[in-house]
Formats: sequence, C-alpha cells, structure tokens
Amino acid sequence: MKLRYLLSILLVIILFIVTAGCTQSQGQNESGQAPPETPIPVQKISTGETTPEELTKFVNYAVTYARENGKEKAVAAFNDPDGLFVQGDVYAGGMGLVAACDMAVCVDTAGFCLSEVKLGLIPATISPYVTRAMGARAAHRYFLTAERFGAFDALRIGFVHEVVATDQLDAKVDELLKALTSASPNAVRACKKLVMDVAEREINAGLIAATVQGIADIRASDEGKEGVQSFLQKRKPAWLLV
Repeated sequence: MKLRYLLSILLVIILFIVTAGCTQSQGQNESGQAPPETPIPVQKISTGETTPEELTKFVNYAVTYARENGKEKAVAAFNDPDGLFVQGDVYAGGMGLVAACDMAVCVDTAGFCLSEVKLGLIPATISPYVTRAMGARAAHRYFLTAERFGAFDALRIGFVHEVVATDQLDAKVDELLKALTSASPNAVRACKKLVMDVAEREINAGLIAATVQGIADIRASDEGKEGVQSFLQKRKPAWLLV
C-alpha cells in the first residue's frame, strides 16, 4: 500500500488512531481479531473523496475507538510512516500521541503539558513513548512539575521536529509528504522498523548481523533492485510512475 495514509493536520491524527489497530500485513490487532469496520473507507478519506457529513461520522467513530483502545501503542506499531501536526495546546494523553508518531511539527503558538500530577495521577501509559521522545532528563522535569512549555522548548528537548508559523503549516505538511512519497514505500516502512529495532540497543554481534541481513534483504527486494537500476540508468524509479 502506498504512503497515502499521511494526511494534513487533524485528519492525520484521526486516521492513525483508527487504522493503526491492525498491521497491514496481517489485518489483525494484538488480540488476533480483525478491527471493527470503519464507517467510511480509510482510502476514501485519504484521497479527500468525502463529504463533510461523512467526515463528521468518521471523527465520531475515531474518538470512540481511541477511547477504547491504546492509541499511543497503536500509532507506534503502525507499519507506514505517520505524522502529527499540532495547531493548539496538547495536554496529558495527547502528549503520548505526539510522542508515538514518526514526525511531529507544531505551530509556534502551540503549548504542551503533562498535567497528570495536578490531578493526583501519573502519565503511566504514555510514559514509554514520551520519555523516548523527549529523553529521561526532560521527562524528570515535566512529569514532576506539570509545567506548560512552549513550542520552542518542545523543539529544544526533541519532542517535536520542527516549529513553523501558523500560515506555514500547510506548506510544511506538503513538503514532508513530497519527501516521503518520493521514496520507496517498502524502504520507508523498513526504515521505520529499523529505527525501532536498533534504537538504544547495545552494538553487539547479534545487532550487527541483523543489520547486515537487513541490507541484504532490501537489496534483493523488487523495489531495492528497481531503485539501484533506475539510478544507474538515470531514470525515475517505478514507484514514482504509479
């Protein structure tokens, strides 16, 4: 499946909450059961072929699904690349959704807050994703203080990748989409898995062997062969011609 799951702004959030409950290769969630059928086909939404009424119906479904399922874990396990584009403030559980995505961009007026301790709670379920995104040092501060921090602080600690002015957000979305869709779809998926497999792992013989096998496998794949041949022949690869 192509990289059509990357949408702009709010739709990207809704789409990944719903579709990430199953893997594309197996079509099942963690319990081994197929996820519930969406009221509107995901492909129809990703191509913009929906009416306002259909989108409203899909949003209501997505919110219900997210409440009943572990949205951060689902997004992190999604095979295709995902992105989240923040236009306002993000609090508590929303922080986990930002952290779980591959790419996070926010406007310069956005704010962030891990507010759980103010309610006598802790950010337990989102903690693995948020700590991985911002680092343990920053997590110590913001988990404990529940301070609201701004867009540029989020950028400084690595919680978001980029900060843009509000009127530049759509252009940034288009830029990222163009970059992603120009690459081999299979290679992009493999790279997402690669990062998750090697991050914070000890560099030992087992890890080295796994990475050597990884490059061998991708070189032998159809898209790997096509990519090398298109480069040598100075032409566009087949995935750009579809």
